[in-house]
Amino acid sequence: QKMFFELNKTLKWYLKRTNNKPNRKLLSQFIESQLIMLSPFTPFICEELWETIGKKDFITKTSWPSYDETKINKQLDLEEQLIETVLNDTLAIMNLVKITPTKMTLFIANSWKYDLCVALRTEYSKTKNPGIITKNIMTKEEFKKHGEDVMKIMQRTLKSGIMNILHNDNEEYNALSNAKQYLETELKLSIEIQHEKESNDKKASQALPGKPSIIIK
Repeated sequence: QKMFFELNKTLKWYLKRTNNKPNRKLLSQFIESQLIMLSPFTPFICEELWETIGKKDFITKTSWPSYDETKINKQLDLEEQLIETVLNDTLAIMNLVKITPTKMTLFIANSWKYDLCVALRTEYSKTKNPGIITKNIMTKEEFKKHGEDVMKIMQRTLKSGIMNILHNDNEEYNALSNAKQYLETELKLSIEIQHEKESNDKKASQALPGKPSIIIK
């Protein structure tokens, strides 16, 4: 699953984000690494492809790929995950509506919702009992004042799982702002990005960390 399907999915996303102008050295490393990792499962085709890309020794004699942990940036991974989520969610909405939209507004969730997700993750690591989690969350003053909204978010989050998210609303706003031109090109419409607290639109209040609320016109 990881070596074939998820790696290929990641490669397709990388090619889209680089406008099909990838780092050639990185692309070569990707191809070589994937062939080595797949060789125990499909040895003959991998040996043929290994020779095709100019390798002299047998692939079976090649060391398993290593990785440089210093090159892993979890912040950037979360930002790309956010951008992909927004792109896919918007395309799904566009497939449902009967108009050709020209403008989209993204609403970034209020800061307390990020704090709630962090608190939920902490509580969930201690117990899986929804009643205890709810009780511990609702005793906190910062969440008590948002009562009904907190309960809705908790029900949705505990049912679907707690996603890995950026630390706060400003990080999410900046990530989407930096990807604004890419998203506009992909979706072929103009984009406005707002914080939930800046809008009175009812749709804005539906924004969640990692899942901005979307309006298209």
